[in-house]
Amino acid sequence: MAEKPQEKKEKKKKKENRIKLFFQKSAAFFKNEKLHKITGLFLLFFSGYLLISLTSFLFTWQEDQDKILGISWGEFLFQPDLRVANWLGKLGALCSHLFIHEWFGIASYIFVLLCFLAGFRILFRFSILPLKKTIKYSVFSLLWISSFFGHIVTSSDFMFLGGKFGFEISYWLSSILGSVGTSLCLVFALLTFSIVSFNLSFGWINKLFLLFKKSDPTKILNTVSSGEIPANMLQNETIFEKDKVNTVDFTVSTINIEEPAKDNSPSKENPNDVELIIETPVNKDEPLDEIDEKSKELVEKFGAYDPTLDLPDYQFPSTDLLNEYGSTAITVNT
Repeated sequence: MAEKPQEKKEKKKKKENRIKLFFQKSAAFFKNEKLHKITGLFLLFFSGYLLISLTSFLFTWQEDQDKILGISWGEFLFQPDLRVANWLGKLGALCSHLFIHEWFGIASYIFVLLCFLAGFRILFRFSILPLKKTIKYSVFSLLWISSFFGHIVTSSDFMFLGGKFGFEISYWLSSILGSVGTSLCLVFALLTFSIVSFNLSFGWINKLFLLFKKSDPTKILNTVSSGEIPANMLQNETIFEKDKVNTVDFTVSTINIEEPAKDNSPSKENPNDVELIIETPVNKDEPLDEIDEKSKELVEKFGAYDPTLDLPDYQFPSTDLLNEYGSTAITVNT
C-alpha cells in the first residue's frame, strides 16, 4: 500500500528535526567553555612538542630516516625492539619526519608559531599577534621558503631543508621555466607579496641612481667610509661638488637704524581702556591769534551757542495721533 501524504509529511518533518537537533548539539558542544580550554591547552603543548621534535630532527635525521622509510607507521610505532635517536622517541621522529621530510622542510617551524598563537588566544582570550594577518603571512612564507630551499639546495645531505613539497615545486618550475626562470619567478613572487602586504617602496633605488649619476661613486664611498662626510648625506637626491659651485665675494656693511619712538598713548580699539587727555594750560598773558580773538568777541556779544533755539516753536506730538487697532487679545483662525 502506498503511504499517505500525511505520513510522508510526518517522516520528512521528523528527519528535519533530527538534523536540526544534531546541529544544535554540535554548536553547543563547540561553544562549551571546557572544550575551549582543553583545545587551547592542547595546542600550546603541541607547539612545544613540535618545536622539540623538529629541532631534534636536524641532528638525528640521518640515524632515524632509514628506520622510518620502508615500513608502515603502525609497525614503526609498535615494534618494541626498534630504537630511535630523536629526543621525543618514535612519535617525535615520526612527527618531525612528516613535517620536514614529507611536507615543507625547514619552513615547518611556522606551524609551531601558528599552534602557539591559536592556543594562546583560545585559552587566554588574548591575541599576541593579529591571527588573520599572521595566517596569511605564514601561508605565503610556508610555500615560498619551501620552494626556495628546494630550488637552491642541490646536495642530498641538505635536501630536507625544502622538503618534498619544495623539491617537487622546484622540479616542476625548472622543467617549464628553467633554472634562471625559476629564480626570477621566486624573486617576483616575493616582491609582489611585499608590495601587496607592506606597500614596498622603491624610492631608495631612485635616490641611489641619482647619487651615483651626479658624483663619482668611488669617491663618495671612500669619503663616507673614512668619516669625512656624514653617511646621512646619501639620502639627498643630488650632491653638488665644490668645483662646480660658482661663488661671489662681497662685503656687507652694517647700518644702524634708529627705532621710532614708541607711542605710549592707550589704544582706542579696546573700549575698556581709559583715555587720558592732558590739557595744556593757556597763558592769558600770551597774545591770541585773529580767529581766537574773533570767537571770543562773538561769545561775549551773543553768548554761547544754544541748539534748542533753532526750533523754538516745536511741540511734541500728542497720543491722539496714534491709531487704535482694537483688543490686544490674540485670536487664532480655525
